[in-house]
Amino acid sequence: MTFHKIKFSFYYLLICSFCGICFGGKIVYPWRSTTAIVLPGGSFEVWFDADSGQTVNSVELQGPYNTVYPTKSITTGNWEYDQMSGNRYDTRITVTVPANAPADRYDLVLKTSSGDVFSYGGVKVIADYKTTYYIMHISDGHLYQSGYDTDVLLARKSAMIDIANIMDVQIIIETGDNMYNVRNHPEREGYYFLGNPGIGTKGMAKASAATFLTPGDHDAYAANDWTQSTAQVNADFFNDYWGMQNHCFKYGNGRFMTLNNAWAVSASNPGDHAYQIDQAVAWLSGAGSGGNFFLTAGHCYDKMHGFIDDHKALDLVLAGDKHHVRTDNPWPFETGSAEVAYIAGSIRDHFEFNLYQVNNSAGTFTTPSGITGVANVLYSGSQDTPTTWIRNIELTYSQLNNGQSAVNSATIINRYSFPIAGARVRFVMPRGSTYVVSQGVIKQTFDGDLYHIVDVSIDLSANSTTTIAINAFGIPEGASARGENPPNETAGKAFDGSSQTKWLDFSPTGSWIQYRYADGATKIVTRYAITSANDAPARDPKDWNLLGSKDGGLTWSTLDSRTGIIFLNRFETKFFSVSNPGEYNSYRLQITAVRDAATANSVQLAEIQLLSCFGLSDLDCDGRVDISDFSYMAGVWLTNDPKADIAAPAGQVDVQDLLVLVQEWLSDSLIDGAVAYWKLDETTGLVAPDYSVNSHHGTLMNMDNSDWVAGKLGNALSFDGVND
Repeated sequence: MTFHKIKFSFYYLLICSFCGICFGGKIVYPWRSTTAIVLPGGSFEVWFDADSGQTVNSVELQGPYNTVYPTKSITTGNWEYDQMSGNRYDTRITVTVPANAPADRYDLVLKTSSGDVFSYGGVKVIADYKTTYYIMHISDGHLYQSGYDTDVLLARKSAMIDIANIMDVQIIIETGDNMYNVRNHPEREGYYFLGNPGIGTKGMAKASAATFLTPGDHDAYAANDWTQSTAQVNADFFNDYWGMQNHCFKYGNGRFMTLNNAWAVSASNPGDHAYQIDQAVAWLSGAGSGGNFFLTAGHCYDKMHGFIDDHKALDLVLAGDKHHVRTDNPWPFETGSAEVAYIAGSIRDHFEFNLYQVNNSAGTFTTPSGITGVANVLYSGSQDTPTTWIRNIELTYSQLNNGQSAVNSATIINRYSFPIAGARVRFVMPRGSTYVVSQGVIKQTFDGDLYHIVDVSIDLSANSTTTIAINAFGIPEGASARGENPPNETAGKAFDGSSQTKWLDFSPTGSWIQYRYADGATKIVTRYAITSANDAPARDPKDWNLLGSKDGGLTWSTLDSRTGIIFLNRFETKFFSVSNPGEYNSYRLQITAVRDAATANSVQLAEIQLLSCFGLSDLDCDGRVDISDFSYMAGVWLTNDPKADIAAPAGQVDVQDLLVLVQEWLSDSLIDGAVAYWKLDETTGLVAPDYSVNSHHGTLMNMDNSDWVAGKLGNALSFDGVND
């Protein structure tokens, strides 16, 4: 085959510098000019031209917040994918997406024997085909053309991507003349597809929509002019930098055919491009059969489309090339044809896009912005001065949308004179809670690797301002954590009663693990225990707070704090008394530091025990000190058992511990059969725990922490005799 996916090491180094990962290799599809659209549980093909001896071990889909691990099957062979260039590939991978995969735009990652190979934004997983959906049409960026400020042009494209993401556009099509002199400046590919971090712009792979592009007459090998090279050389060039010249795909009942009609296609003869017509017609009769909405897209509006229309009447034709005629839309794409061709104004000269809304059931479309389909990006400001831009759609958050706050709100301003159906707002929230919103519909919610994602769909009226508030409704019942390492090192392993299992979170700082009792049940935890895990002492918790919540995680109270705790052994259990016990439904261990943050890549522990004990001597926490506690202490006599070593100095179970047990045993005998027993020595809080078996916990009225005082023996509560 001819050269393919030119390996410019300078470009790879540049990509590494601003995205932290390198890519190379030869993914043919889905790649750059194409995106695979797939339903959860569905499959798509990857066309890959492997090097000699290179094998594909696994496939990953890496989203903005989560990673999906699909299954695969591989067939090897020798297939041509571009008849004009003759370029071929040798590996066909059928990828099946898990049925529970969240809807999102993903980077496709092939894990191969010679390293990872990336197709950025290569896969769009959709929950379902929308009943009505938007197509955004842009064209003629002419990036890096002499005499134009490309940073401004990149910012214009980035603003369009922002708007598409808010509108939840499903498909973006760019109809050619994309970029100049990429052959000598391959770093420009990164800016185009991934964005330019130096000026804060987004690239096409950062759109949530599936994106597609077609060649223009300036997307060519020599001096960006197709006439200066042969069709084969130009086709090779496009394959290497952009991908496939032509492509057919489905969205619901829609049938889409993107074409290269920019290189010497006449109104009467497609010449070297005739194979594209044959492929499209064959596809419409085979894999693309059925459907009720037919669209072609190419750089020019008066070529190629008619040849396909001869076989299947087209409903919509998208084109560019004619930079300034878009206000006369729609056009006939050939003499006597229906007026279904829409020209997009150039990004180089204008700050606008074309917008189409398709009815998937009826197979019809409308142009919400008016008869021409043209929608301006700006409400006010100069299109050449980004600092002056006020856009027609803007989305802002009241808090940083970074997963740190359990309460947030989003405000969408729609300055367009037309309504928007099904706009999307994505909230990035802390894990461990469920969330409710003030309006709109939660279409999707899932736990990412670090954060909880909530996607809200809402209809926007014309000329409107809409605010959506979100807050935590409650944390899940049972065990949950900020992060975990499935399948074997999850939050539930810390509460399973076995020190041989463990919970692990790949975050040595800012981690937490929690437990919520089912059916609204509450518990007063007076003592708790933590057991170190099997390995890696550097990961042991060292500093933490024990928190309690009564309202499902909206607010938390600090019950106990510890610093500088060192576990000397593996599987070592340490017990701690709760300084400020109270009646709570949820308990969270908030870990603020591990033993050695410099070397630990995570935090781990084997077990957490949340105990409601009569006192230190209630070793089995059954609500009384009795013979079973004495038997336990006798069994560990003269050892360093942490559970029974209840008296100072610590280090050995001995007569001092026995004296404490006897004293509490006598106290227990005094309350045997009592309705309630309140010690009133807790030192803080507004709950007086009942240490009898009846759980008649008392609430302190008209009192605060200043009423806790030192007593004759130990601590006490001071009553003023007036209104307590």
